[in-house]
Amino acid sequence: MSKKEENEVIETNEEVLDENEELEATDKEKLEENETKEGQNKKAKSKSHKASKKKKSKGSKKKNSKEKDDEKEKKSLLKIIALVIVLLLVIGVGGFFGYKKFQSSQSVGSDWGDTYYDFILDSKTNDTKVAIKDNSKIEFIEVPEVKDPIMVVNYEKDSKNYSDIYYINNTEIKNIIALEPANIEMLYNIADKNYNWYLHTTTDEEEKYTTISSTIKTSNSKKNDTEKEEYVYKIGEEISVETVDGSKITMPKIDSEFVKVDVDIATIDYKKDLTEKELKESMTTNIEEFKTTKEITDKEIKEEVKEKEKEVAAKKEEMKKAEEEVAKKKEEEARIAEEERKRAEEEAKKGLKVGSQTLKYGRYVSDVNIMDSSMYGTIILKPNGQFHVKANCEGDYPYKALDNDGTYQVTRVQNSFSFFDGIKFTTNNGVTFSLEAHNGNELSDQWHRYQYAGSE
Repeated sequence: MSKKEENEVIETNEEVLDENEELEATDKEKLEENETKEGQNKKAKSKSHKASKKKKSKGSKKKNSKEKDDEKEKKSLLKIIALVIVLLLVIGVGGFFGYKKFQSSQSVGSDWGDTYYDFILDSKTNDTKVAIKDNSKIEFIEVPEVKDPIMVVNYEKDSKNYSDIYYINNTEIKNIIALEPANIEMLYNIADKNYNWYLHTTTDEEEKYTTISSTIKTSNSKKNDTEKEEYVYKIGEEISVETVDGSKITMPKIDSEFVKVDVDIATIDYKKDLTEKELKESMTTNIEEFKTTKEITDKEIKEEVKEKEKEVAAKKEEMKKAEEEVAKKKEEEARIAEEERKRAEEEAKKGLKVGSQTLKYGRYVSDVNIMDSSMYGTIILKPNGQFHVKANCEGDYPYKALDNDGTYQVTRVQNSFSFFDGIKFTTNNGVTFSLEAHNGNELSDQWHRYQYAGSE
C-alpha cells in the first residue's frame, strides 16, 4: 500500500471513531435526561401517593433496579455495535488495499522469474533498444556457466526471425540484441556427447552456430581474450567420398558433427497491451512449466538422438569403407602400372623385333630436312605399342604437317617394288604410313632414312 493510501485509511478510521464518540455522547445525554424525568416523576408520585408508596415500597425498589439494568445493557449493546461497524470498515478498506498490495508483490514462482517479470513490465512503457519487442515470443532456457536461466525473445522483422538474449548479471538485466537473422537451437555434439544451446545465424554465404554461454562470456569480458565457441559452415557444405564405381556418398557437414534436437519449450506470447494481471499469470505459468536441460532431454529425446547418431555412424562407416575400397583400387592400379613399367623396361632392353632386325625404342630422326614427295621429321618409338610423330610433308601428301600420337604394329609392308618387314604406323586422326626396318637401328621409306638418335 502506498503512503497516500495508508493516510487515507487512517483518516477514514479516525472519522468513524469520532462519529461513534458523538453517538455515545448523545446516547448518554438522553439517558441522563430520562433519568432526570424519571426522578421528577418519582417525586411527584411520592407526594401524591405517600401511603400507596409506603405499602408498595419494596416492589418499587425491585422495579427500578431492573430498569437500570436494562438501560446498562442497552448502552453496552450500542457500544458493541459501534465497535463492530468500525472494525468492519477498517477491515474492508484495509483489506481491499492490502489485497491489492499482496497481489502486486506476489512472486511469479522464483527470484529470477521476478527479476525478468519486473523488466518485462517496465518494457511495456519503455521504447529503448533494450525493451522487449511487441508481438514477440518469450522463452526461458538453461545454459552452462550462467547461474540463472536466460530469457530469449523471438520476433519477426522483414519476414525473418530474430532472437534477442537477456540474462541476469548480479540482479541486473543484460542483453545481447540480434543484429542479423538468428534462431536459438539445441544441438547434441556427437564428439563431446553433450547437449547445448546455440545461436544459429545465417548469411548468403555461410551459417554459424555459437554456444550461448560463450556468447554471454565474451559479452561480459572486458578484455579481448575470450573466444566464442562457434562452428562455421558454408551454405550447402558437404563431406563426400567417391566409390570404386565413380559414384559419390555425401552428407551435410553439420550432420556429421551435430544432431539437431527438436524440443518443446513453454512460450509467452508477449504484447505491450497485456494487462499486469495477464502478464503475471503468463509468467507464473511459464515458470511452473520451465525445464532444465536435463529435464528437456528426457528418455524419449535421448532415444531419438541415439537413433540419429546411429544413422550418422552408419553413413560414416559406409564412407570409410568406400575410401578403403578406392585406396585399395588405387594401390592395385599402381602395382599394375609398376609392373607394366618394369615390363616395358625389359622390353625396351630387348628392343622391337621386326623380321630379322631388332630396333631400339626411342627417337628416330630423318636424314634430310626437305625433299620432294617425302615426309621428314621425328618419330618416337615406344615399347607399349605407341608412337609420336612430328613431321612436315611435301609433295602429294594430303596433309602438310603431323604432330600426333598413334599406335603401330609389326607387319609385312609392300612398297613400289616388293614386300618387306616393316612397321605400319596409324595416327589417332587416321593417317597411316609404313617404314622398313634395317640393320643398325634404322627405318626408311623409298626416299630417305630415319636413324636412331637415342632414348626419349
